[in-house]
Amino acid sequence: MEPLPPYIRRGFARGDARDYHARRVEVFGGESKLPERQEPRHMAAQINSSLFDLMAKYPEAVVFGEDVAQKGGVYYVTAACLRNSAAARCFNTLLDEQTILGLAQGFANMGLLRFQKYSIWHTS
Repeated sequence: MEPLPPYIRRGFARGDARDYHARRVEVFGGESKLPERQEPRHMAAQINSSLFDLMAKYPEAVVFGEDVAQKGGVYYVTAACLRNSAAARCFNTLLDEQTILGLAQGFANMGLLRFQKYSIWHTS
């Protein structure tokens, strides 16, 4: 039995990171700590690295939701997000889906677009 597609350790598919490489190194804490230089990790850790990568590339990206700031979410997917970004970029909402939806609609009305689960937004 093999995974589909077959596992090939060549790094991960990511857009061109040259335009924000210095910011990535700063966010991850050094060249040796970049995700592509790490050993394989569980999915929550990979999603966390992807969030950091996206927030490094898009300074206007925002992460919000239930217990995502200090706690880091149920599976710690957003762990250290608040510490590594401004409080305005990573914040908790009320435990109320209508509030989260209202914030998302407000961001959309301001011209922001959703591009990832966990309510990450960026301008077009």
